[in-house]
Amino acid sequence: MKNQTRAQTLLPFLQHQSITLATSLGRSDFNALDIRVQKRFSKDVMILAAYTWSSNWDDIWGAYGSSNTLNSGNNGPQDVYNLFPEYARATNDIPNRFIFAGSWELPARRGKRFLGNVNRFANEIVEGWRFHDVMIVQKKSPLAITQTSNLTSYGNNTQRLTIIPGVSPCKSGSLETRILQHFNPLAFAVTPPPVAGGGLPYGNQPCASNCYGPGYINTDLSLNKKFRLSERVHAELCAEALNAFDTSQFSTPALSIGSCSTTANSTSYNSGAGKITGTLGFPRLVQLGGQLTF
Repeated sequence: MKNQTRAQTLLPFLQHQSITLATSLGRSDFNALDIRVQKRFSKDVMILAAYTWSSNWDDIWGAYGSSNTLNSGNNGPQDVYNLFPEYARATNDIPNRFIFAGSWELPARRGKRFLGNVNRFANEIVEGWRFHDVMIVQKKSPLAITQTSNLTSYGNNTQRLTIIPGVSPCKSGSLETRILQHFNPLAFAVTPPPVAGGGLPYGNQPCASNCYGPGYINTDLSLNKKFRLSERVHAELCAEALNAFDTSQFSTPALSIGSCSTTANSTSYNSGAGKITGTLGFPRLVQLGGQLTF
C-alpha cells in the first residue's frame, strides 16, 4: 500500500476508504406514568386533564438521531465499536407533559335555561354555540452539548467535551434571564486532539446532558356556531385562535463549544455557546371558517 496517510493505517480496515455497517445492538429504556381525568358535567361542560411523567434513556437516538425544533440531535457516538458509554438521556426525552382540554356548550337554547319559550328565529341565533380550549405545557428535551471534533480522520463520529468537576453546567432562573447563556459553557473543557502514542482522547460528557432546553407552552381556542337552515341543510361557522395568548416559543440554544482562550484570571469561549438566537412556531394566528352540509 503506497502513499497512505498515517490516519488511514490506523483504521480497522485500512484497505478501504469507508465502510457502512448496520447492526442491531441498540438499547432503549422508556418508563412512564400516565394520569388522565375526564369529566362531563350536567351543564354541557366537559373537561379533560392529562399528565405524563416519563424517563427515556438509550444509546441510539442520541447517537444517530437527527435534530429538529424540539430536540437538539447529536453528531454520533465517540466510539462506534463501543456504544456502552453512549447510554444516557435520549435527546427526545420529555419528562413532564401536561394537557388540558375543555368544551362548553352555552346553556341557551329553546326550552332550556336562559331562553325558555322563544320563537324559532331567536333560538337559531343564540343556540348551538360551543367553546373549546386546548392547552399544552411540557418540559423540553435535554441538550446535546458538543464540541468541534478532532477525531474524524480516525474514523470516529464525534468527540465530546470533558466535564470540569465541581462546576454545574445547568443554570436556574427564569428563561428571560438565560437568553444569552442558557447553560454554563465554563463547566466544560475542550477535549484536545490526539497525540502520538497517546491514544484517542474521549470526553466524558454524555451524548445528552442533564440540562434541558426551553419549555413549551401553547393554548388554542375555538368558537363554533351551528345553524339549521332547513331539515336537510345545516351550516357551521368556526373561529379559531392558534397560540391564542401569543406565547413566544424559544428554540434550542447554540450547543457547540469551540476553542477557548485562558488568561490568568478567567477562561472564555468564542463560540457563543448557550445563546438562544431564535424562536419556533408562529405568533397568534386567527382564522375563520365555515361549512355547509346538505
